Amino acid sequence: MCTNAHPNGSYLSRQEVFLILFALATALAGTLPDVQVGDIVFQESTSSQSAQIQAATNSRYSHVAIVVSVAGHPVVLEAVQPVKLTPLSEWVDRGVDDHIAVRRPAVPLTDAQRGAIATMGLPWLGRNYDARFRWDDDRLYCSELVYKLYEQATGIEVGSKRAVAEFHVDSPNMLAALEKRGIALDQLVVSPADILNDSDLIEVAPQ
Repeated sequence: MCTNAHPNGSYLSRQEVFLILFALATALAGTLPDVQVGDIVFQESTSSQSAQIQAATNSRYSHVAIVVSVAGHPVVLEAVQPVKLTPLSEWVDRGVDDHIAVRRPAVPLTDAQRGAIATMGLPWLGRNYDARFRWDDDRLYCSELVYKLYEQATGIEVGSKRAVAEFHVDSPNMLAALEKRGIALDQLVVSPADILNDSDLIEVAPQ
């Protein structure tokens, strides 16, 4: 049972309790960047394939998602298993060191474009994750979801598709991993790093 007692034995007033809780809530909120619908968020995933993606793309970031809004609260639409909505705070906590990067188009999105982003991806909820990185809609991987949703909702291409062979995949271990998963070297994919480094996106965080 909580006593709300000061160290000297006196009790906290309701106002003091409110101020403490308010300060705590403000501090926690301050750990998250100020995001908008349509912002693209990146993290270093703790998944089993993260190290391979980092090595292949020469990037810290191995997972990417897109910010939407539910009841006024920021959530991310992400392709994991399955495609789902995740509260932004939970998504941040799930990455390495709670670190994320945020990018948004240099030319601000219109309200119509943001609205389309917030709604057009919802039919993909529950779709299975694509561990083979194919470019069909039956299954989706993270950067494929972001690329396709942006293109369909806004007409903007974020990142670019390129052949798997163009990545750093020439080591025996990497080639064996690709063969095991049925990923061909001439297969076209888009990576989190390709989206992160798109020159038409600006850095929101970290700064």
